[in-house]
Amino acid sequence: MSEAVSQWLDEVKSLQKKLAGMEMELESAHASAARWRELYNREAEQRRQEVKQLQQKIESLQGEIATLKAGDLLSGQEAAVLAALQKELDIMGVTEDLKVKLLDFIRTGDRLQEEAASLREALAAERAAHEQTRKGLTAALGDTVELLKKAQTPPKRPSPSLPQTYQTGAGAENLLAPFQSNQEGSN
Repeated sequence: MSEAVSQWLDEVKSLQKKLAGMEMELESAHASAARWRELYNREAEQRRQEVKQLQQKIESLQGEIATLKAGDLLSGQEAAVLAALQKELDIMGVTEDLKVKLLDFIRTGDRLQEEAASLREALAAERAAHEQTRKGLTAALGDTVELLKKAQTPPKRPSPSLPQTYQTGAGAENLLAPFQSNQEGSN
C-alpha cells in the first residue's frame, strides 16, 4: 500500500516538474512573441519613413521639372524641338548666354525627369521589399502564436490505472485500516 502512495507522490512530483517546464516555455514564447512584434513594428516604421522620404523627393523633383518646363514648349525631348528652339532664339536676337542657360535648364529638366523615374522604380522596389518583410514577420509571428497555443494546451495523457478495488470503492476499509489501528492504539 505504501508503494501505491509513493507511486502517486512520484507521479504528482513528475507532473509538477512538467508543469513548471511548461510555464517556463510559455514565458519564453511570450517573450519571443513580444520581440517579434517589436521587430515588426520597428521595421514597418522604418519602411514607412523611407517611403515618405522617397515620395517627398519625387514631389520635389516633379516640382523642379514643372518649374523648368514653364509650359508646353519645353515638354519635348527630341532634337528637332531643340533645333527649332535654337532658330527661334536666333530670330529673337537672344544672346548666347541666355541660349546656354535655357539649354542647361532643358537638360536639367530631362535629367530630373530621369531621376524621378528612377526614384519611382526605387520606391516600387522598396514597397515590394516592405511587403516581403511584412509577410515574413507576419508568418514568424503566426508561428510564435501557434507555439504559444501549444504551450498553453496541456498534453492529453491517460490517467494512471488504479487497482480494481480502489476504482470501485470496495476495500476502502482495508485502506483505512492501518490508520484506524494507529488511532485506536493511541486512545
